[in-house]
Amino acid sequence: DPLKDIPVLIEVFPVENEKQVKDWFLEINKAEMVQEIDLPDKIAPENRRIIDVACDALHNQYPDIITTNNRCRAPNLCIDKFRNTLFQENVLEKCNILNEDELLSRILRVNKKLSSKKHNQWPKGLRRNLKKAHKNNFYLGLTEDWLEELLNDSPAATKVNEVKLSKP
Repeated sequence: DPLKDIPVLIEVFPVENEKQVKDWFLEINKAEMVQEIDLPDKIAPENRRIIDVACDALHNQYPDIITTNNRCRAPNLCIDKFRNTLFQENVLEKCNILNEDELLSRILRVNKKLSSKKHNQWPKGLRRNLKKAHKNNFYLGLTEDWLEELLNDSPAATKVNEVKLSKP
């Protein structure tokens, strides 16, 4: 029943003046949204581990351009949103990825493919961000196209493309 009452946990903060009210208001509203991948019982622990280990390695490899800031702008990449997209799009299953090395390898392959795009192949609005992307050799934060590229990088997609290419 959608109208059924459900218990909700609340926390009460005692305050003594208006400044404390403002301070608490700012603190509470700075809170970052919890990503679905981080909710309990949403993902198999092994799949979360694979995504986390691969994303940690990616973050360590590109520390100057990968961030935890959800409001970052291109060409920076928010690693938490990236992790969540991998989960929500079911990349491990769709691409038959069984371990973190394979996931990281595919992500890096997509980054390399994006790096080969010519300046005029990028949308005009993103071209001003290419200098930083080139400097860091990291392109995944420029566009959401990385997801389609990653899904097409799967062995199943490669086989489908090979079959299509072999037909007249």
